[in-house]
Amino acid sequence: MLGSICLCNTYHHTSDKWPYYMSFIDDSLKEHLIETTEVLFFILGNMTIVRIIDTHEGFSMITDLIKTTKKVTLIWIWRTLIFFYQQL
Repeated sequence: MLGSICLCNTYHHTSDKWPYYMSFIDDSLKEHLIETTEVLFFILGNMTIVRIIDTHEGFSMITDLIKTTKKVTLIWIWRTLIFFYQQL
C-alpha cells in the first residue's frame, strides 16, 4: 500500500500526463483492493463457520468416533470427512 502511494506521488510530481497515470493507478489499486477484500471476506466467513461448529462441539463428536492408530487409515478417514464437510 505504501509503495503504491509513493508511486502515485512520484508520477504526480514528475509527469505532465498526470490524469492518464492517475486513472491507471486508480484502476490498478481498485482491482488489487477488491481481490484482497474478497479473500478476507471468504476467510472471515470460513472462520465463523468453524467457530460455530466448534462451539457446538461438532469436531469433538467426530474425533470421538475415530479409534484408529494406523496413519494410512487415519488419512483415509480424514479425507472422507473433508469431502463430506465440503458439501455443507
